[in-house]
Amino acid sequence: MDDVLFDWSGAVLKLFNSNVRIEECKNWNFTENLGISNHELWTKIESTPGFWENLELLPWARELYKSLCLRYEVYICSAPSRDPECWSGKIISLREKLKVLSSRAILVNDKFLLAKPGTFLLDDRISNVTKFQDHGGTGILFERPWNVNNVEKNKVHYIYNLKTQDIESNK
Repeated sequence: MDDVLFDWSGAVLKLFNSNVRIEECKNWNFTENLGISNHELWTKIESTPGFWENLELLPWARELYKSLCLRYEVYICSAPSRDPECWSGKIISLREKLKVLSSRAILVNDKFLLAKPGTFLLDDRISNVTKFQDHGGTGILFERPWNVNNVEKNKVHYIYNLKTQDIESNK
């Protein structure tokens, strides 16, 4: 969800009034991109009312979600933070901005627990993709500035044209 469908990184950069551009973020860990501590990052996010439900959609989000829904049974999997507002905020964002039913949202930190043959995970974090694959699913690394050298360039076209047999090849 974060940085695949919703602009978490942009929201964080804005929250910290950073001059860093998203294209300059070469690390998935935003504490390194901003030069702050993990405590500073999460304290500021957790003390910002509505942070999670006010995340903006990324430009391709609607098209990507619709394309996936035409071909697959889609669930949105997202890792929640420790912030209690995160859980409800993510569900509200999905429901209001993408019309995702709450029953189609799964909030879990260990996404690999959902892996099995015939399932796939789109994620911007290499370790999530690798663990998902190691546990029997198909992981697809989603292009973001911190992983740009490892992925397919045209997100929507690539995902839409992904063949069922490619996903089911792990069976």
